[in-house]
Amino acid sequence: MGYLRKKWVTNNFKRIVETGMFGAATISVMALIVIQFRKCEPIPPCKGLGAECTTEEEDKYTTQTKFFIRWDCQEGGYSPLATLFFNTEGGTIRNLFKKSQYFDIDAANLALFGLVWYFFTITTYGVKIPAGLFLPGIIMGGAMGRLWAYSIQYLLVYDDPGEIEQNTILGSAAMLSGYCRLTYSLTVIMLETTQAVNLFIPMMLTMLSSYFTAIYFN
Repeated sequence: MGYLRKKWVTNNFKRIVETGMFGAATISVMALIVIQFRKCEPIPPCKGLGAECTTEEEDKYTTQTKFFIRWDCQEGGYSPLATLFFNTEGGTIRNLFKKSQYFDIDAANLALFGLVWYFFTITTYGVKIPAGLFLPGIIMGGAMGRLWAYSIQYLLVYDDPGEIEQNTILGSAAMLSGYCRLTYSLTVIMLETTQAVNLFIPMMLTMLSSYFTAIYFN
């Protein structure tokens, strides 16, 4: 795409047209996917039926569920795909990084979400808009890490929400390290961002593995 862009997109008018085309294509593809693979999930209550929430639990519940997108679901439900596709990047990351009783998405939809993000990230890189690569890398890596945790737990027949959260963080770190070629500084950034100090050693090993793999192939 970079080669074609340098060859054909040679003036400001073409750059504006290209940006508009990619914008229309992105929203159209994401909307069609959400419509085609429509699935609604109920938003569970704060703390189970018949139980009262503490103020702290209520604040946590509100913080997580305010990023849910209803789409065309009934009142009290939300669309997992729409919640990931049509959120801000920060809202998408918050939902990806949390495997709680509030948000969940099945492996098939998660894989579809990750592939769409990957495709548009590599094709739109170089478009004349400040899109960035750091947050898209976190999103793509988070989807990859979460999907990996789903696969392991499916094969070994167990459920561990904490492991899913940890693998989501490690997947993001691996993706960023692979194409940013950072190790120690990125480890510090990820640890400060996620406050997952307990993952220091696994994150370092993950980033070093991703870094040297990337160096080997490119």
